[in-house]
Amino acid sequence: NTGGIAVYRDIPGRVRIQNSFIYNVDIGLAWDREHMDVYHTQIDTARIGVRSSGNHFACVHMTIAHCTEAGWSMTGAGLGLYTNVFEGAFIGCTFIDCPIHVDGWLNRCRFVGCRHSYGTTNDRAFAGRASYTVFSGNTYMYLSDGALRNLWTGNVVVGNHFHGNPSNPSVGIEHATTGGACEDNLIVNNFFMEQSVAVNLAGTVANSRFVVGNTVRGNKITDCGSGIYLGLAR
Repeated sequence: NTGGIAVYRDIPGRVRIQNSFIYNVDIGLAWDREHMDVYHTQIDTARIGVRSSGNHFACVHMTIAHCTEAGWSMTGAGLGLYTNVFEGAFIGCTFIDCPIHVDGWLNRCRFVGCRHSYGTTNDRAFAGRASYTVFSGNTYMYLSDGALRNLWTGNVVVGNHFHGNPSNPSVGIEHATTGGACEDNLIVNNFFMEQSVAVNLAGTVANSRFVVGNTVRGNKITDCGSGIYLGLAR
């Protein structure tokens, strides 16, 4: 209950935080170096749960809840600018009641067995952009502002459960950026329920020529406003 940054790390080498509880702060964890491991740690009630700009991190069985701005923000310290984040792993993590659960530019990251659940805000599981990232075995529940909102290139989205908010349905998977490529994504064996649109990779007229080579196969879609859009935007 510090009101500032609970833990800030800016030293080289591999650092581990485990079995910790951080509550009622501005920022829970912040680091600007590579090789950070967080295990069995909960951050509750913060403006930003984690602010990171280092690569090669692993978060295992971590819970981030009730953040007013973002659960996880991948920006340069004090810059307010995105940095590309490589080789990060979220394994069995839980995100609850944050306007944006994870915000950043992901490259070759992994989300495996995570749970993204709504709260009192219009939650969105992921913002920013993702390339060559794996989303596998995750649950996205009642998110009013969408689940995976900005897939770029080479992502693998397999075996996830997307269950929309029936009173305020939103998009399950989307390529929302104007001018960016959406190509060579693999979207396989997912379950979509009560979404406004299950999958929308259409982009806009301006960038639709970059929407190529995507594979969408074996998905189950039920009680959704629309199913799959792969061409020009409606």
